[in-house]
Amino acid sequence: MARIDSGPAHVVDTGMVTAFMGFPIQLTTVVDQVRFRVMLRMSSDPETDGVTVNSAYEDGILVLDCVNFDNADGRGSSRPVLLGPTEKNAVFFHFKLWRFGQTDDHTVHYTFFSADKEAIGFQPA
Repeated sequence: MARIDSGPAHVVDTGMVTAFMGFPIQLTTVVDQVRFRVMLRMSSDPETDGVTVNSAYEDGILVLDCVNFDNADGRGSSRPVLLGPTEKNAVFFHFKLWRFGQTDDHTVHYTFFSADKEAIGFQPA
């Protein structure tokens, strides 16, 4: 992969993938020998107005429950989501998720970023 930078952040990994038969999508990347994992679970709920994302950590995986991401125009993170720090860097995840037609399969475009903690003024919570 070509080296890609955006401001103080380096693109660690980026791509697009479509779910298999409606199953969740799990993405894994390694930064500074630390593994970061994200799972996207998609569902539709007519009782919920608009789109929602609920997040939780399950067994070391950031699980994003994406509800009503059913349009072809896509929705996703409005800002990169902090996954956590390594010794020197902060690692982020950014995504857009959509569904074409009546298929069970959603498609996601994703990017993992790594940014030097000093360059972005990272302060642990």
